[in-house]
Amino acid sequence: MWKWIGIVALVLVALVGTCTYMGYRKISSIASSDSTSTVVIGATPDRVFASLATGDSTTTWMTGGTIRPSRAGTLKAGDTLFVSQRDSSGTTASAWVVTEIDAPRTVAFEMNLSGAGGEAPMRLSVRRRFVLEARGDSTALMTTVVAPGADSVAQQMGAGGAAGGMIGFGTKVMLGAMRMQSQLEVGGLKSRIEGTAAAARP
Repeated sequence: MWKWIGIVALVLVALVGTCTYMGYRKISSIASSDSTSTVVIGATPDRVFASLATGDSTTTWMTGGTIRPSRAGTLKAGDTLFVSQRDSSGTTASAWVVTEIDAPRTVAFEMNLSGAGGEAPMRLSVRRRFVLEARGDSTALMTTVVAPGADSVAQQMGAGGAAGGMIGFGTKVMLGAMRMQSQLEVGGLKSRIEGTAAAARP
């Protein structure tokens, strides 16, 4: 009996290892690929822009926690979207700051991350930029997610060798996960806008 238990345990370990490796390969591929993705939404640029750039509307398509805009109405440069997420270790908070807005074409956000390390704290920003382009009766929404300075995070934290490699690995996984999350959010935004538009037709 113990022999079979051992075999089953080995199979489970192999499956978990394979899934973990495949997940890393997928996230790593996304992190290393073109930073811009495009989706076509069956609505006018004004309609899509309103969902992207209205404080209350951002809570319907942004994921990753509870979203709270700093104020209601159309966003302006300097406005903040506060994000809070609760898990087993407690509540974590972050924020997206509006860095650029040009109706009905462009909306950009930036999140600054920091942590202790070396002689100076690690500083890393993640930037998301949405560009809208009219295509007939539809809108092409081009989304860019980048992390400027990600390659130098290890140097910022004063880490080298294996430690620096692990930090670089971590930032790459983080960027890949954020790009994957962004793709899911844009897909959800497309479904919501097109579904609402379809329901509104007589």
